[in-house]
Amino acid sequence: MPAPSQRTDLVSLSPLADFVAAFNPTGAGVDALLGARGMDRKRLSEPPAMGPSALFLGCLEALLEGAGNEGLALAAGAGFARANYDALAYYYASHATVGDAMRAAFSIACTLPLLSRPTLDVQGSRAVASCCNLVDTSRAADAYAEYCVATVVHNVRALAGTALVPTRVELIGPTPSRAHAHALEAFFGVTPRFSAPRAVVHFPAAWLALPNVHADPGLLRVLEREVDALLRRSDAREPVRERASRAVAHRLDAGLPVSIEGVASDLAVSTRSLQDTLRAEGCSFRDVRDVVRRARAERLFRDPTATLESIAASLGFDDVSSLHRCCLRWFDQSPGRLLRAARSARKSARTA
Repeated sequence: MPAPSQRTDLVSLSPLADFVAAFNPTGAGVDALLGARGMDRKRLSEPPAMGPSALFLGCLEALLEGAGNEGLALAAGAGFARANYDALAYYYASHATVGDAMRAAFSIACTLPLLSRPTLDVQGSRAVASCCNLVDTSRAADAYAEYCVATVVHNVRALAGTALVPTRVELIGPTPSRAHAHALEAFFGVTPRFSAPRAVVHFPAAWLALPNVHADPGLLRVLEREVDALLRRSDAREPVRERASRAVAHRLDAGLPVSIEGVASDLAVSTRSLQDTLRAEGCSFRDVRDVVRRARAERLFRDPTATLESIAASLGFDDVSSLHRCCLRWFDQSPGRLLRAARSARKSARTA
């Protein structure tokens, strides 16, 4: 099995192959779209296919524009049935229970540079899978997040051997067309919440104890050593700014202060060490926090039902005046104007 890339700016291009197949199974017209973004489609069949994250999102944006099909992300997610990651996929799918398989898959995804950094949290009788934590706010990032959620639901159903219906689905993209919204509802079995801060799926914790219909203890034993060795060999370490960004996002989700002291504690490093490491990576903690807040603000302002007070609180500000100053710096517009634009867009969509 080939070792993962040693470069931390590279991510797996394997999901892009699914998008290409969903866009046009024959491949007609795809080469020109991808070629314009600097991608040779032959690279998608390389084991493993790796590329810069910006290239991945740029190619996905080109496919979305070329297809004119809002269901592309869902189609790719629903069609995610092949072993994209070779032995790693067989390894996770060989575990005894759905929960064991999910934990193995999420652990691998967080170790290798796959663009998505999922988490699985269990709270009593409820479980929440956070499927994609991209800071990028492009339409391509929205589609990829939708793909990640659809993939998780599809794979859990495949492991359990039954069409399980999640309790709740949250997507970071804005409310889509009626046709696409209906397609999402039909696939998930529930009506998704749009313009959410994170791409997550909620489901009963009891799912995790379900037996995996594809469990193969013998194959698991064969692959365990190889996979362990592969992950130990990998030098694909995340930049500290990415870990800090995720810690900031988690603190915002939990309503905790987004101070450098708190984030340093979350990362188990000293405040000075975090400052020095971020400086060596060419940024500051303020830069990291600002990027996360701005990305989240762009999504929150898409929700016409939001209030300035709720948005300020979601971004960790003590008052609306702090939000106002940041919006002028980020968007050259006041928060009130941004919210009015979202409400106007929703009104226009309803009358269309």
